[in-house]
Amino acid sequence: MEKPRFWVAVTATLVLSALAGSALAQDLQAMLQQAEQLVDQKQYDQAITAYEKIIADQPDSAEAYDGRGTAYRMKGEFDKALADFERALELKPDLASAWRGVGIVHGEEGDYDVAIEYFEKAVQLDPHYAAAYNSLGAAYLYKGQHERAMQYLNRAIDLDPEYTDAYTARGAAYSFKGDYERALADFSKAIELDSTDPQPLANRGGVYVSAGQLDRALADLDKAIALDPNFDIAYMNRGGAYLEKGEPGKALSDLDKAIELDPHNPQALFNRALAYEQLEQFAEAISDYAKVIELVPEAVGAYYNRAVVCRKLAIADCNKVIELAPDSDAAKQVKDLLKQLGEEAG
Repeated sequence: MEKPRFWVAVTATLVLSALAGSALAQDLQAMLQQAEQLVDQKQYDQAITAYEKIIADQPDSAEAYDGRGTAYRMKGEFDKALADFERALELKPDLASAWRGVGIVHGEEGDYDVAIEYFEKAVQLDPHYAAAYNSLGAAYLYKGQHERAMQYLNRAIDLDPEYTDAYTARGAAYSFKGDYERALADFSKAIELDSTDPQPLANRGGVYVSAGQLDRALADLDKAIALDPNFDIAYMNRGGAYLEKGEPGKALSDLDKAIELDPHNPQALFNRALAYEQLEQFAEAISDYAKVIELVPEAVGAYYNRAVVCRKLAIADCNKVIELAPDSDAAKQVKDLLKQLGEEAG
């Protein structure tokens, strides 16, 4: 018996629809990959434009919102990034990368506990998501829980033995623990995997400073700055190397740049205060120590150093009074003050 023609027609329509859907999916995937490559190449504005075109054509593409959120995040536009990640999760609640994206935004704002909740959700959805384990490790690193950070960073490296960021973060954990040998090994591995990434170079340079290997430190830090002339940590660490070499003028130049790039970095401010001390610019040193204390009220070293510098400044001022008016009553008074400070006039 001949089959009704409508079966043929329906079958043909279903096949054509399936083929069209497959082609659309392939086109969407190709466009997403192209946009993602632009993010990898740090062409964030071009990536955002590419994702916007995808969203205009496919407004229900959670991956497009997720990708655009990543581009905004890399530009430091966290409000826009957060809106995109949250929209991605509305469209696709099990999208692990969007959970991680929200977590990173919270982490950038210093909300590490909230960030950890989102990272944990990401690994719950995808237990093989190396980037989420790396983010967990980084969050615990910022919280000062180095051992726990190591657990997650080890897991990230187990899942992806060529994950540069995980070696960089684990190297930082080792350096915080004072295990410079393992820190250097991890930073060196990260540099081997990606010689264009300034972060492990800056970190390895910092470890070399701590280990007293100043020429190696400067070599790494020069490379890091050449790769990213706006990398505040590299300038800060190179300033530290120059301090250790007894070159406070060069240190001051680098630390000024580091603070220009990040005015709220207490370590850079502390190091600049040390440079001012070496240059005997005591008032400037006191000002920087005050800024450190404002940012980190429990910074014992800043209080101690400020007290020492205040004493030095007091002695210098007393001697200036004696130089300018040696026979005055003020000179007699400051001589008594110098005795109380345990110093001789002159």
